[in-house]
Amino acid sequence: MTYKLKQCVWELTTACNLRCGHCGSNAGLARENELTLDECLRVCNELSDLECKNVSLIGGEVFLRKDWHIIARDLVEKGIETSIITNGYDVGISELTHIKESGIEHICISVDGTEKTHDMLRGQGSFSLCIELIRKLKQKDYLVSGITTISMANIDDMEQLSRVLFDCEIDAWQIQLCAPFGRACDKASRIPTKSQLVKLLDFIVQKRETEKRFIVAADNIGYFSHHEHHIRSPLGLKGCYGGCSAGIRTVGIDSVGNIRGCEALYDECFIEGNVRNTPLSNIWNSEETFRYNRRFDESMLTGACASCNVRNICTGGCRSINYFSHGNLYESLHCVR
Repeated sequence: MTYKLKQCVWELTTACNLRCGHCGSNAGLARENELTLDECLRVCNELSDLECKNVSLIGGEVFLRKDWHIIARDLVEKGIETSIITNGYDVGISELTHIKESGIEHICISVDGTEKTHDMLRGQGSFSLCIELIRKLKQKDYLVSGITTISMANIDDMEQLSRVLFDCEIDAWQIQLCAPFGRACDKASRIPTKSQLVKLLDFIVQKRETEKRFIVAADNIGYFSHHEHHIRSPLGLKGCYGGCSAGIRTVGIDSVGNIRGCEALYDECFIEGNVRNTPLSNIWNSEETFRYNRRFDESMLTGACASCNVRNICTGGCRSINYFSHGNLYESLHCVR
C-alpha cells in the first residue's frame, strides 16, 4: 500500500527561553548534534519530493535557531504550506522581519490560560508578551492561531481565555490535551476527568456557534460523542476523527533528524530511522516502518475500544495520549463516547 505524506511536524531545535512544566520535549538547551543547515535544506528537498502539503516548525523555541528563516523560506518557495509554533516570549523586530522575509503567513502561539495560570505554567510575564505578539501580528495581517494545552491547571480558564483571544481577533484556536511525557511525565493527573472533557467539548461547540469562530479539538480529544461533527472541521463543514494518522498521513522530525510517525510519540521506541543515515523517502516508503498503524487491525483494540461500534473508524484514538497515559496504544482511557 502507498501512503501519501500530507503533514510534517518538524522540531528545529530544543533550545528554549522558557521551562514550561508540561513541555513534552524537556526543552531548554539545544542538542549538541542538531541538524546542520545543509542537512535541513536536504530534508526540505525530500519533503517536497514526497509532496508533503504542510509543515509546522516547532521547538523548543523556533526563533532561537538562528537560521530558521532560511529553512522556512526554502519550504515556502517549494510550495509547502508552512507555519511556526512559538511561545511568543521574546519576539522582537529581528524575528518579525525574518517572518516577513521567509514568506510564512501563519503563526501559532501557545496560550495556556488566563494571565495567572499561563504565567504559572510558562513563566512570569509570558502571558502579556504572547498577547502582545498576537496583536502585532494581526495588525500586519498574518493568520494567527492560538494553541491551548488543557490540564487540570487551566480547565476552568477557558471562558475567560476565550474573551481575551476573541478580543485579539485570533483566526483559529486549537485545544489539545496535555499528555504525560517529558516534563509532564509524572503528572498523569493533569488530564481532566471525562465529565470535564464533555463540558469542554460543549464549550467548543457553543463558542463556534455563538461566536462564529474556528475552534477545533485536537486529535487527542473526543471521540464520537454528539459533539464529533462540530469540533473537527472549519465552520460550515462537518468532519470526524478518522483514526491516528501517525505514519499514515503525518510524520515527525526531531532536531537531530530522528523520524517518528508523530512528534507527540516522543519516545525512542517510536524512532523509525534518521535522515542522516537514510533518506526520508526510504523511511516513509519502507514496508517495515510505522507498523503500529500501518499493520493495525481491530483485534489489537482492548477495553471498551474493542467492542465500540465505531472502532473501525476511530481505531482506538490518539496513540500518544494512550501510550503515555497507560502504555497501551490501542485503548483510550479518555474517550468521552
